[in-house]
Amino acid sequence: MIPSQIMAIENAQGAGSHALPETPESSEMSRAASMLRRITPRRLLLATRPLRARIKESDISAGLWTLRKRIRFAIVTPRSFNQKMHFKMAWDRRPILTTMADKDAVRGYITGLGKPETLNEVFAVVDDPRLIDLDALPSRCVIKPTHGSGAVIVIHDRADSSHRIPEDFPSHQWLNTVLFIRRENIDREAFNALCDHWLGRNYWRSQGSTQWAYLNIPPRLIVEEYLEVHKFPIDYRFMVVNQEVAWIQVNSYNGGTKYRNAYLRDGTQLPFDCATDGSFEFVLPPEIGEMVLLSEELAQGTDFVRVDLYLVAGKIYFSELTNYPSGGRGRHFDTSAASELAKSWVPKKPYG
Repeated sequence: MIPSQIMAIENAQGAGSHALPETPESSEMSRAASMLRRITPRRLLLATRPLRARIKESDISAGLWTLRKRIRFAIVTPRSFNQKMHFKMAWDRRPILTTMADKDAVRGYITGLGKPETLNEVFAVVDDPRLIDLDALPSRCVIKPTHGSGAVIVIHDRADSSHRIPEDFPSHQWLNTVLFIRRENIDREAFNALCDHWLGRNYWRSQGSTQWAYLNIPPRLIVEEYLEVHKFPIDYRFMVVNQEVAWIQVNSYNGGTKYRNAYLRDGTQLPFDCATDGSFEFVLPPEIGEMVLLSEELAQGTDFVRVDLYLVAGKIYFSELTNYPSGGRGRHFDTSAASELAKSWVPKKPYG
């Protein structure tokens, strides 16, 4: 083949490779392929989070979770502490659980048990944050929704002057947050927006429709007296099984770090690690025996509840009653040690 013929063939092949012009259809396909390449698993999760939240909070999701647990425990006996809690979450529908979970109604429950002296002062209970006169409140107080958990605004004159209420937060989440802020640094619009967000959500749905006790609590805000518990707040959590304290957790919050010790009711420190960031040096106060007895009195009428108390200058204060510690997902509750401590708890249906 002569050089001129080779050149002619190469030119023809080169021309052929550019002979097909790009059509609108091929252009759209290229753009679609480019977009697909940019979709990573993380981006997909972020983009679908609101949709997944709606699905998780739907009645269908709640029904499926409950049905799955009921079927499982019809076949398998719950053995670990978390499994027993899931059994309770699936079957226990007694109104007393709702009363215990309601941060306002539980005060009436405590008074009815003859223990009003353990309650701190309440300044207001409202269903609209605009009804709260911030200027008329003490320089130290606590504001929290009555129908959920993990959401607290602590007004304190020693709070860091840089602390502010967030103005941008995920609209599809409950927003567990503890805000420590000075009263003069509260932006009224941000305060109203955050409180409206809490009041507009059902905590039961926000937690995957698993914690039934929160379903029927009317959404309100409660403004309480701030208790000067300690330089670093310490709270006592009594795990009460069948009206008897099985073990005690003592939590300490050192800035952003949480420490947790565990003890038997007689004060013996437990060797197993149920700490978030580690244990801490601590001596149980002489009032611990009285606190144990009070916890057992407040746990009447239920097979399990966690009773939270404070101790301020030798005086015992009620904090809250928790039906489902860690929402039944606490890793330290899945240990063999925790199962042994709760072995006397044999949840049965029907609850009544």
